[in-house]
Amino acid sequence: MRRLIAVPFVIAAAFALTACGTKTIDAGSLEDDIQTQLADAAKVKPDTVKVSCPEDKEAKKGNTFDCTITTNDGSKGTMTVKLTNDEGGYTATAFKPNAK
Repeated sequence: MRRLIAVPFVIAAAFALTACGTKTIDAGSLEDDIQTQLADAAKVKPDTVKVSCPEDKEAKKGNTFDCTITTNDGSKGTMTVKLTNDEGGYTATAFKPNAK
């Protein structure tokens, strides 16, 4: 059984949507992107990792929030996302395993 390890990585991608005049992050696209990056880094299939990020986070440089990471064996952790610009560019760091 393979387990994900701490995987710091940097992504620079625009995932911003406009909602009611405020740019917000497209959580689904962000989740897909992080899922792919984690799977690639851990050398596992993408469907072995599930990522859940909060909806309606403002796309504003400096904002941070956590996404939940769940592996197919039930292990959970969090990854902190920090926005690097107002267009949804971000860094994602510090996958922190939680106890089952």
